[in-house]
Formats: sequence, C-alpha cells, structure tokens
Amino acid sequence: MLLNITSVELKTKQEADLDRELKVLGAANLLSAAMGGYVASLTSTRTNMNFALGRGARVPGLVVASLSAAALFVQPEYIGFMPKCVLGGLLLTLGYDLVVRWMVAGARQLARLEYASLLAIAAIIVGWGFLPGVAIGVIFGCATFALSAGRVSAIKFAFDGSEYRSSLDRGARELALLGAHGRELQGLNLQSYLFFGSANRLYEHVKALLVQRPECRFLLFDFRLVTGIDSSATHSFTQIKQAADTLGARLVMVNLSPALASAFNNIGFLTPDILVIPDFDRALEACENAIIAAHSSGTGEAGSLHDWLTEALGDPGLADQLAQACRRLEFQPGEVLAEQGAPADSMHFILEGRVGIIVNLGEGRSIRVRSLGRHTTIGEMGLITGRPRSATVQAEVASVARAPASRSRSTDGRHRRQLCLRRGQRRVDLRGGSGSAESGGGRRRSRRGARLGGQSAGRRRQRPADQGSQGQGHQPDAAARYGDKDHPSDRRRPGDRLPPRGHQGSGAARGVRPQALSPNDARGLIQIRRTGRRRG
Repeated sequence: MLLNITSVELKTKQEADLDRELKVLGAANLLSAAMGGYVASLTSTRTNMNFALGRGARVPGLVVASLSAAALFVQPEYIGFMPKCVLGGLLLTLGYDLVVRWMVAGARQLARLEYASLLAIAAIIVGWGFLPGVAIGVIFGCATFALSAGRVSAIKFAFDGSEYRSSLDRGARELALLGAHGRELQGLNLQSYLFFGSANRLYEHVKALLVQRPECRFLLFDFRLVTGIDSSATHSFTQIKQAADTLGARLVMVNLSPALASAFNNIGFLTPDILVIPDFDRALEACENAIIAAHSSGTGEAGSLHDWLTEALGDPGLADQLAQACRRLEFQPGEVLAEQGAPADSMHFILEGRVGIIVNLGEGRSIRVRSLGRHTTIGEMGLITGRPRSATVQAEVASVARAPASRSRSTDGRHRRQLCLRRGQRRVDLRGGSGSAESGGGRRRSRRGARLGGQSAGRRRQRPADQGSQGQGHQPDAAARYGDKDHPSDRRRPGDRLPPRGHQGSGAARGVRPQALSPNDARGLIQIRRTGRRRG
C-alpha cells in the first residue's frame, strides 16, 4: 500500500497523509468484513484514472461508490447487464498505461540493469503468472541493490598523522617529530553500510596502502558514519588485521556503536592488541604520543627543560639560569594550576602530562576549550598584561611543571625580559639593551614595530626638557618616578622612551646600572607605544 501511495503522489503531484490513509483503509476493511465483503486495498491505477477523469475533483470516486451501493442494496442482478466490452476496454486502457509508463518510458529513465530486471519480471508474469513474477522480482531487486551499493566506496576520506592532528597543543620539538614521522599513522574514515561488496574493496585498499606505507605503525578506522555491518564484512576486517600484523601495524577502532561492537565481538575480533577508543580526537592523541615516545631522545626532565629554553631563547647560559630558578611542581589529575579570575602573578612551563583550559560560563556550567601538552607555556600573557586569569588551568593527567621560585626584580624580572612571548602573530620582545639608562634616551620606531626595549648608542635624540639636567646633579622628587600619574613626565610624545625605575639624572654619567622591568614596567611601555602616553 505504501508503494501505491507513493505512485499516486507522483501522478497527482500532491502529498498524501500516510497516517490518515492507513486509518481510513483499516476502518473500511473492518466494515467490509462485518458485512461479509472482501479485503480492500488502495490501487494506484484506478486512483490515477479517477483523478484524471475528475481533473483533481472527487466526483468520479463518489459516482463509482454511489452506483456500487445502489447495485448492491437495490437490485444486485442488474450488474449482469453491464456490457462486457466496456469492462474489457477499461482493462485494456489500464494495461496500455502500464506498458507505456514502465516499458517504454522506463527505457529512458531506468538504468540498464534495472530495465533488464523489469523486462525479465514482465516475461515471467506473462509466462508463469503473477505470484512467480513477484517472487522473482524481489530476488532481482535485492541483487540489483547489492550490485549498486557495492559501487559506493566505504571510505569517505583517508588521512595520515602528518596532516591530521589532534587538538592537543604541543611544543615545537614534538610538532617537528610528528611532521617527520606522522605517516606512521594512517587513518580511514568509513561510511554507509558495510557488507561483503564494499568490505572486500576496503580490504584491497588497505593491502595496497600497507605496501605503499611500510612504515605504518597505526591503522585507524573511524566508524562514526557507518550505519551497520554484516557478518561477511566483519570477516573482511579479520583479513585486514592479519595483513596489518604481518607488517607490524596496530589497528585502532574509533566510534564503534554498540551494534558494531557486538558484531565484532561475535567473531572474536576485538582482541587486546586492538585499540578501541570511543573518541576520534583522543585516538589521534594516543597514536601521536606513541609515535613521539618512539622517536624522542629520552632525555631527563631537567635536560628537557634546559634544551627547550635554549632553543627558545638562543642563549644556553641564560637558559641554564632560568632553569635553575624554576622549582618543580607536580599535579595530580583534577588539580588546579590556576583559577579563573585570580591574579596573574606567575607562569608555568609544562614538562610532562597534559592540562586543560576550562572557561567558567556561569550558573555552574563550564567548557574545556583546549588542552596543552609537553613543552607549552601557560600564564605568560596574563603576567605581561597584568589582567586576571581568563580561564582555569586544570591537570587532566598526572603532570609536571616548572615555575619561577620567586619573583625578585634581580632574577625573575631579568629572565622575563629575555622571553619572547608569542600568541598568534603578535610577538613582544622585552630584552633590554645598552644605553637603556640614558636620561631622555629615545629611539624612533616604526608604527608597526613590535620590539620594546633598549636603544643603540648611534640612534639617540635628546628631549629639550632634559638637556639642562645632564651633569648638574638634577634630583627629581618622588613624584618623578616612573609610574606616578599626573606627573609632567607622563606627557610624552609617541615613540619616547621612559627612564628606568629609580632613574636620577644622567644614568650614564652617574653609573647607575639598569634595573629589571617589572610587569608594571612592561605594561607601561606597551601602553606608551600604542597611545603615546601612559594611563594612570
């Protein structure tokens, strides 16, 4: 009946209410059975004929129902006087319509395989009857579907670890290792229903892939878009596992639904040597960690920190000083490193483990926006800008970090000046230079300059307000110290450089050694560079 309703919808170009049609047909059959009648069903041929005769109106159907009721209740024998030629003509008309619509028009609309099945079914109906034709038609339909579905590839897309990464933020060294050895991870994103046709093509593809990539150590299958699997397809995966074991590759099964997992368990496929991970991103992370562990040098924690800082700073001596100034911190899973809204008074170097960045959305809701792995830094932007923590940092696994043991101006501030803090495309270099204690010393910088710091001795200019103070023992009062607002020295032009903290007179003449920049100093320099004056 549903197929007939669909045919009527296509002919009349109107949408039918399936629920209403089923209810009406059920009520009609109950009434017919109570009166000793036959079982009724909707027919597309008669419905389409009545629709064509009435041009969309219900009059032909009502006329047929009225005449049938009159003949049944008034004088049933009058039906025998109906001319048989009219009934034969009606039958020929309906048959001619079916032949033209399916046999003639179908030759242009149907595929060759489907049209050949249609001709075979028609020949069987003519030769052996209607029921054998229906049975053979069902068999032909299933075979046609299997052949058509077998042409659809079970692989939506393929990838490898060099171009497809997890969301975990990693250090430069680990990213370099993944870039060099990422092809050891080969992944396939599967789709549609897996049966013997598509699964066999998948097996042939995997065999060719393993031959092309003999270095493959992990073969990942993502089943997120797979709707089902039959027993023949599960045996094809057994063949895939045997081919992978021969070359030393390990299978990783991701996003297995309960039905798929049950199908694999029924044949004993999911053995302990197969990784079954419910989340695609965590599966990528696990494979990446194994690849990095296999190709890392295996240096100790202290050596790892020293090498990392040396690579970042470009100065082994400074890296050694900074590494010695940091204390070792251990965090258990769930332990908080930094709380959202707390003062940003420290930064951490993540050496081992993984931490998550969690944003509190209010009303008891929170969301994890990213994860940070080995050789990443947290808290540096808050330390420079002086703003409170914008998110909570929480250890996801057992983690090890290093943080400066103290924030003294003589040690911690000097190390912080040397760090190049990168976030996106902005780079702030707080390294001091020679002549940074010169009174009134300034240096012209381009409007797009991003480096704040010392000046070269060959590019200086004097401010008129300070020319008379050199060499005369000028002693400004406490209000002239850097950072006091509403002082005349705060009204400077764009590009002018502030004297260091504690400056008195000519630093070069008095031999005053430059002092370290505190976070307030750095914040002031950045504000002057942007607006030309410092906010109070």
